[in-house]
Amino acid sequence: IEYLKLENMFLLITFDEIDYFVQINPKDHIIYDLTRVTETSPGEPSPIIGEIFIARSLRWREQLDPRERSTLGLGIIEFPRYTGRQIRDILSIRIEEAFYPEAVSEEALDLISEITANPPVNGDIRVGLDLLYYAGNLAESRGSNKILPDHVRKVYSEIGPSITTEDIISLNMDERLILLALVRSLKLSGSAYVGLRDIYRSYKIVCEEFDVKPTEKFEEYLQDLIYRGLVDMKSLTEIGISGASVIDLEDFLNSLAERLRKGTN
Repeated sequence: IEYLKLENMFLLITFDEIDYFVQINPKDHIIYDLTRVTETSPGEPSPIIGEIFIARSLRWREQLDPRERSTLGLGIIEFPRYTGRQIRDILSIRIEEAFYPEAVSEEALDLISEITANPPVNGDIRVGLDLLYYAGNLAESRGSNKILPDHVRKVYSEIGPSITTEDIISLNMDERLILLALVRSLKLSGSAYVGLRDIYRSYKIVCEEFDVKPTEKFEEYLQDLIYRGLVDMKSLTEIGISGASVIDLEDFLNSLAERLRKGTN
């Protein structure tokens, strides 16, 4: 403070991730000390303009003692979570800086944006950037000149919630074949999402392949897959999967359906 006064300088203190600091240092009353620093020289102008504390949520205030909450005051600015459009815009800027032109497909960018904007990620842009980075590494290692939706699904299945073997085994035969039809439709289209008609068309082909009569409860079973969190649905023309690579999922479902057809375990 004396140095600031001597140099006629003013300081605005910004403390990022204060919630984390308070959690791991509960006995360090830094909030109290910083917010009362202007009182060190009563009657004199303070070179400390003020303090800004940045946190992920407001719950960290509950860990402060009453004195700290009192000196902290109620000057709160709460920023809403990023929307899918905002996330897409941010990622687009990063892509321009880090990737060759057209190295990231529009479908892959849409999928990353949707995953990042929705639960359980809830707008954490760092997850979106990680997905973009690791999907790029995966595409490069596979010799692909473009990041595709399945590269994103593969990465997300490893760093986030994924479709497990138990999830698949718990499904009945019709639901497995519907999921397989969706997987094949996504793989064929190369897109992040496909329409309901495309899935049903693929489903009828899958039923012929495995000598199974198509169920009359197709939409009901598809809705159940959505409720279970195995399938994502934005609209009737936008249905997809984010929790697993369609290539890996197709191989597993094909094997499982074949075993069931032969009556083996």
